[in-house]
Amino acid sequence: MKKQFIDYEERFSRFSSTVEKMLIICIIGGFLTLFASQLLLTNDAFRQWSSDTVRLEGVASS
Repeated sequence: MKKQFIDYEERFSRFSSTVEKMLIICIIGGFLTLFASQLLLTNDAFRQWSSDTVRLEGVASS
């Protein structure tokens, strides 16, 4: 019984460590993507190409 409990703790520890690493990578990737997109949106040519709102600004809708 004690052996199974130790095996379970070891497997759970490895699993939670893997999940934690994946979550950290996803969070860092999200921040990098956010930073890169904000950096690109400071470029007028890219903003005109990528955003419908910027292109349609000042155009009458009727």
